[in-house]
Amino acid sequence: MQVGLSILPRVFPILAEISALTLAIACSETTNPGETYRLRDRIVFQSDRLDVKRDIFSMALDGSDVRRLTTDSTWDACPSVSPDGESIAYTRENSDLGIMRGDGSDQRILLPKAGSNYMCPIWSPDGEYIASTDGNKIFVVSRDGVLYMTIPGTTTESSIISLAYSPDGTRLLVSEGIPDRSNNSFDRRVWSVRTNNAERGTSVRGLDASWTPKGDSVLYTCFDDLYASPIDYRICMKSAEGTARLMLTTQTTSSPFFTPNGNRIAFVCEGGLCVMNRDGSNPQRWTIGGSRFAWAPNAQMLVFHCGISDPGRFNDEICAVSGDGTNFRNLTRNPGGDDYPSFSPLSSQ
Repeated sequence: MQVGLSILPRVFPILAEISALTLAIACSETTNPGETYRLRDRIVFQSDRLDVKRDIFSMALDGSDVRRLTTDSTWDACPSVSPDGESIAYTRENSDLGIMRGDGSDQRILLPKAGSNYMCPIWSPDGEYIASTDGNKIFVVSRDGVLYMTIPGTTTESSIISLAYSPDGTRLLVSEGIPDRSNNSFDRRVWSVRTNNAERGTSVRGLDASWTPKGDSVLYTCFDDLYASPIDYRICMKSAEGTARLMLTTQTTSSPFFTPNGNRIAFVCEGGLCVMNRDGSNPQRWTIGGSRFAWAPNAQMLVFHCGISDPGRFNDEICAVSGDGTNFRNLTRNPGGDDYPSFSPLSSQ
C-alpha cells in the first residue's frame, strides 16, 4: 500500500544533492588487503537515481554518505544484508540470485534464472544460507553457491508470496497463494517447513506471516471469507505448529511483525503503520502511508518505503521514524525512486 505524504518542499537544489552524492561515491571506504569489510550502522536499498536501471546503494542512518554498490547494466534489487554484515544478497534482473561483499566488491551469481523471477532473498539466522523463491518453488542455497534444498509449492500453479526464517533457523514460514478454480481466484495459506528434511506443517488460511521473537508462535494476516468483497483482514496469532488462532484486531489490518524486543507488534492499518501491545491493546498510529518496513537492530529506528508529494511530482523515497513513532523524516530525497530498505545487523549503539 502507498499513500502520499505532504511535506515541506526541498531546501537544497537538485544540483547540490547530485554533487554531494557524487562526492560520497568518490570517497567511499575501501577495504585493506586481508581485511573483512562489515556493514555497520548502514541502510542498504535499491534506487534508480543514477540510471534507468536500478542499482544497490548504502547510506548512513541519517541518509548521508550515499554509496553506489552496483554499477552493471542489469536491474539490481531487493538487497538483504547478512547477519555478520559481510555480504549482501540481492536479485539481478529479477531473474538471477546474486551476492556481493558489503562494500560492493566480489559480485557473483549464486543461482541463475530458474524458469521464473526470484523474489527478495532472506538470510538464515546463522548467515550460512539464503532462501528465495521463483514463485512456485523455494530454493535454499549456501552463501558459497551450493544448492542445499528445493521445496515445491503446494501445487504446480501455486504462488509463494513470502518467506521468513524462524529465529533458530530450523523452519521456514511460507505464505502461499493457491489457485481456486471454482471461483477463479487464489486461496491464501500459511505453513511452515523444516529446513533439515523439508517436512511440512499444517496450513492455515492467511498471509503475510512472521515469527514471534522466540519462534514459538506465528503472527499473520487472517481472514474467514475468501470470497468477500472486500476481504475482511485481521491480525491473528497461533502456536508454531497449531491451528487455533487468537484474533488481535477487529478492524482492517495486515502484515504484522514484532518489534525487535518482542514487546509490541507493528502492522499495516488503514492509511499507514500502527503499533500495539502484543495482546492487541493500546493501538497507535505511527505513520501516514508507507510499506516495506524494517526495524533497526537496536529498535531505535524504523525505516520504510514512502510516497512523497512535491509540487509537480510524486516520488518513491525512504523515510524513518524513531523507535517510539516520533521524529518522522526523509532519509532520501531525489528525482529517482528509492525502495526496499534493509538494515545492516551490526550497530555501534
